[in-house]
Amino acid sequence: MQHTSTRRIAVTRYNVMVRNLLLWNSGKTSSKNIQWVLPSSYFVWTDYDDVDLSSSQNMEQSIGACWANGAYSAFYKKILIDITKRMSQFEDKHRIKLLVQKLVIICPLSCNANGSLEGKDGNIKAEGHLEEIIEDEGANNNRTYITNVYKIRGPSESYIAAEIPSPLSTLFEMRDVMDSVILQYHRDCFIETLRDLLKSDQCIILEYDDLNSPEPLHSFLLSKLGG
Repeated sequence: MQHTSTRRIAVTRYNVMVRNLLLWNSGKTSSKNIQWVLPSSYFVWTDYDDVDLSSSQNMEQSIGACWANGAYSAFYKKILIDITKRMSQFEDKHRIKLLVQKLVIICPLSCNANGSLEGKDGNIKAEGHLEEIIEDEGANNNRTYITNVYKIRGPSESYIAAEIPSPLSTLFEMRDVMDSVILQYHRDCFIETLRDLLKSDQCIILEYDDLNSPEPLHSFLLSKLGG
């Protein structure tokens, strides 16, 4: 096999299993078919760089796309209700000005979404939250949705409403059992699908290389948001 600059990924029985479980979940195949569609040994090589992430909303191709759709319908669609109005109310109440009148969604490329922003950078501090959204979701009545506001220390104090997508933490926990390139593919599908779903909403998605960036998170945010 020739080695080129194009990275290639091996889709093993694990990946076939994921694909067929997604088919079963969508009702496109029955549970009895799951057994015989799984080959005993199955390898497919595909060009990772040639994958069209714009088509990543095809749920049969990526668990990342599934999670993005789930996060949008169960979380983002709710917390973005009247978010500009709620931001203005927070500004008036606390006599501050947000850097941007948008929800800042920070996607760490390591997928480490555990903990708060405070724990990732000592120059970022929680300063409260926007007015809560309370809605019924699934079997949870009166579920509360909170959007946190953070203060960023820099040349001057800056404020943003921000969060990290929690579904990324699942990929982070799978890093020891999933091939790193496959994990990266699902991560990229999650981010691009979420970006597409939120393109008409008051939010901005930032990808931060938390493992290799020479720039600490607070400096990265200030440079990207004009602080």
